[in-house]
Amino acid sequence: MTTRYGVTGHNDEFASAREFVDFLMSSRFQTSDVHRAAQTGTAGWIFRGQMNSEWKLFPSAFRKDPPPDWLDFTSQTMGDSAHDKPSARNLGWHLHLELSVVFRFLEAADRLGIRTPINYATRSDGYDEINNLLSDEVDVPEAFPPTSFQGAVALAQHHGVPTRLLDWSESPLTASFFAANGARTSKGHPKDRADIGVFYLRVENFGRESSPLELIHAPRHESNYLLKQLGLFTNIVGANAFYLETGEWPCIEDALSGSPKTQLHVARLPGVFAEDLLRILYDLGITPARLMPSLDNVARSFQYVRALFGSRA
Repeated sequence: MTTRYGVTGHNDEFASAREFVDFLMSSRFQTSDVHRAAQTGTAGWIFRGQMNSEWKLFPSAFRKDPPPDWLDFTSQTMGDSAHDKPSARNLGWHLHLELSVVFRFLEAADRLGIRTPINYATRSDGYDEINNLLSDEVDVPEAFPPTSFQGAVALAQHHGVPTRLLDWSESPLTASFFAANGARTSKGHPKDRADIGVFYLRVENFGRESSPLELIHAPRHESNYLLKQLGLFTNIVGANAFYLETGEWPCIEDALSGSPKTQLHVARLPGVFAEDLLRILYDLGITPARLMPSLDNVARSFQYVRALFGSRA
């Protein structure tokens, strides 16, 4: 057991794409009994791929570099004192922004006739607590986003809206694709690429009273991409209290730092092997067109294949 880059648990490092894939397809992540078959994820594990394994796992709404671009979705700001110090008022503005940008996304989709979990009747859910915060009443809402709005926030997160949720997959191969494809399309010479990483967590302790994380699901029948990617999300339960105590928003590593029962693991592969990994995944049926099925991506798939296999020495 080691600790590196804020990751607690096992850190598995591999010297070839084949070893990396063999590990992700090993018995550790395979269903072996009825109990594991009934669990969320692959044998109770969920996975997240990143093109740089040193990046901490920050939800997009909590990032500083780059910060969430709220103005893409709303003209609302954080208020005059938003960056002075942590306060109930500033927390209230942040929560208001989080719900506002999601609802604007859903509303725009609904106007186009695109099916989403939008429910106009529950639009005001959570705002009593937010208004209390804006009045400087420190009554921190731990259950956020509101339960009635969780599926909508998850769907918005999956489509690029900044939220406090973090994308994961039930498939280790899907996670490895997004890590490798991000490295392949990044700028710079291949030899300068950082290690890519597939982070993985056991979910058996999620949902218990002491768990720092909870799983959030969006209806997969409403998003073909989410269905094909076996997507789901994590939410940091104590994020609001963490902000008021520290003046910072937490990452997954922060949330798990005091939770020995839930450890974050990572499998690493040098980024120079990203294209080797993508070629192996292609033969296993893990491709952009299959994970994001649309006519546009079918057309782009020819370019993807030529770039991937045409680059072989």
